[in-house]
Amino acid sequence: MLEDLSLYKMIIQSGQIFDFKLYRFNGNPYFTVSTTVNTIGAKAALTTAYVNTTHGISSMFFQKQEAFKAIGTAEMYVAEKTPTERGDVIGFQVRALVQTMRASFKFAGGLVTVKES
Repeated sequence: MLEDLSLYKMIIQSGQIFDFKLYRFNGNPYFTVSTTVNTIGAKAALTTAYVNTTHGISSMFFQKQEAFKAIGTAEMYVAEKTPTERGDVIGFQVRALVQTMRASFKFAGGLVTVKES
């Protein structure tokens, strides 16, 4: 984006780079900036608010033909007439496994972008 803004806008509008489809998700974890060069710090807690100077944003990628997903059964939880909510509470849970097909992780990976000081 810093090098070529028009190319960046074109990539975001088309939703892909070459054969890679791009999906946006704002729930990826943050990582703390490490004091060691070329080293990523610890993963921040889920409830941590993002701070530009101390956190890095993560992203991931995979090749569709080399990855699989196994979706488990869905469970429904019901609490009827709860006094705290003054009504019924219904929740769902689905467990899943997503992984690469081979032991070598050549076709999947992740990136953490940190701001250089």
